[in-house]
Amino acid sequence: MKKHHVIIIVCTLVSCMFILGAFGIFLIKHLSGMNNLPNGDYIESYESPNGEYVVNSYLCSGNATVDFAVRCEVVNNKTGDTRNIYWEYHCDTADVSWVDDNTVLINGHYLNVITDSYDWREYI
Repeated sequence: MKKHHVIIIVCTLVSCMFILGAFGIFLIKHLSGMNNLPNGDYIESYESPNGEYVVNSYLCSGNATVDFAVRCEVVNNKTGDTRNIYWEYHCDTADVSWVDDNTVLINGHYLNVITDSYDWREYI
């Protein structure tokens, strides 16, 4: 085989691996985002000091191969909009307290309920 053909084949293989890798990363980021979390079993609700928001906490049960996880969502009482703001694996409790009207402390993580979220998968 000529050297020219080998270079073309190697470049083609490298390009295909790059495209497949980029597609895989895209799928992982979009399929495993905060919008695709399991519902879990309701634990408790925590209303903000001004009553504008409620944080609901849920325990997502583990099984033989997966440990417990905690999911928290914030609900805007004025609009009814709901958004997941907290996802913690290897955890079976939700210690939630409000710091002020827009900031909540969940298991040691300070979150602005308007802009922030915590997903343990981003820190591994």
